[in-house]
Amino acid sequence: MAKFNPSSDEDAKTPLGPAIRERVNDRPQSTARVLTKKEAASLCALSLSGFSRWVAQGIVPGPLPGTRRWDREAITAALNCLSGLASKSEQPSPLDEWRAGRGRR
Repeated sequence: MAKFNPSSDEDAKTPLGPAIRERVNDRPQSTARVLTKKEAASLCALSLSGFSRWVAQGIVPGPLPGTRRWDREAITAALNCLSGLASKSEQPSPLDEWRAGRGRR
């Protein structure tokens, strides 16, 4: 991800652009497939408690079975489905939705 450039024309178009970009650039960017809860929450731009609520509500899947780690691709896929970016073939099966709704803790 490119670092914030104060002279960027893109940021000059919106008054909050630089502030938001600086905040995002301050977050550590992990490319690991398996994430800690803190990293998964950061991926969703949520606090730990907010992320826990999303898991409990089935918005994002819970941790991998038998672990305290989250799958980056599963979280991304869930958010893509929720926002309508995923095609029908990428949408979760009823079993996957049931599992997500259980919100493993």
